[in-house]
Amino acid sequence: MKDIAKLIELISEEAKIRIPEALWEELFSYSTVRTLKRKEAMIDAGDFDPDVYFVKSGLIRGTFMDKTSERTAGFALPGTLLISFHCFYGQEASYYRFEACVPSEVVRIPASVFRMMIEKYHEFAIWVMEANQNQLYHAELKNRLISGDAKERLRQLIEGWPEIILKVSSRHLASYLGITEVHLSRIKSEILREGKHT
Repeated sequence: MKDIAKLIELISEEAKIRIPEALWEELFSYSTVRTLKRKEAMIDAGDFDPDVYFVKSGLIRGTFMDKTSERTAGFALPGTLLISFHCFYGQEASYYRFEACVPSEVVRIPASVFRMMIEKYHEFAIWVMEANQNQLYHAELKNRLISGDAKERLRQLIEGWPEIILKVSSRHLASYLGITEVHLSRIKSEILREGKHT
């Protein structure tokens, strides 16, 4: 339960609403922990998995196919709630592939249990709404991030999420920022040089 207590602490930092620890304990009493190797899929595109996941350790990357190339949609750090909404809500195959960037652990909650908790506890339902709003906010934040100058986008990523920079390959980082690896390497060098002069 000690590991779960740390996870609950991380989850609580993700949302502004706090819920009683007893609700977390009930939710996680139905959970299983899954260990993922680097590049292993938590959910693959085209698979049906409506269950709910929390990242316990490591880093998970969400990807999709854009015509013939793979694009990075986002990253999930420890404490992040992960759901394939195509599966959970739409009852369809997953659009995204969720894979481990580094060896990772995720906690899996059956979709039926998650729905039961929403129906049973008003406080939990409010927390889920808050968590979903948080995800929508970060989607908007990403769109704002990628709409500017490439160097500024990278600088904001370095300042806001340095652990992503440290754990993600240049190819995946370039894909997330919508630039080539060559351009990423060039602007990384420029930012490093600028940092040495300040």
